Amino acid sequence: MPRLAHATALLALLAAAPAPPERVEAGKLVILHPWSRATAAAGASAVGYLTITNTGTAPERLLGADCANAGMTMLHATTRDGAVARMRAVESLPIPPGGTLTLAPGGNHLMLMDTREALAPGSRFACTLRFAHQGPVAVEFAVQPAGAAKAPM
Repeated sequence: MPRLAHATALLALLAAAPAPPERVEAGKLVILHPWSRATAAAGASAVGYLTITNTGTAPERLLGADCANAGMTMLHATTRDGAVARMRAVESLPIPPGGTLTLAPGGNHLMLMDTREALAPGSRFACTLRFAHQGPVAVEFAVQPAGAAKAPM
């Protein structure tokens, strides 16, 4: 009987383990680790982070995103002036040929405004990224705890 209890416990742990990081390939783009942080309530602002690598020989631009759980999604660029960080909405972010665009805490990110529901750790939500040349690409963001500082690995 103890073996059954151990096996049951192991299966429960495996079921609770986070899903492996997501990888989406679209044309010459490789999108890795779309993730966000948990929010306390609906209507709150949320963030979206990910890494996009352009394996092609032509430049690409991220134009924005449409997320199912947000009233509006904007691209934000972060600039630093000494110890002061400033966010501003931008129309697009470049991805040079052979280069990588990283959206990460403290830097560029997607800003999800007026979320329709609270984002719970372990949940996922769908977004469609919009690119100048590639067009729309569907991804799912994995929601991490509110204090998470990096993509799930």
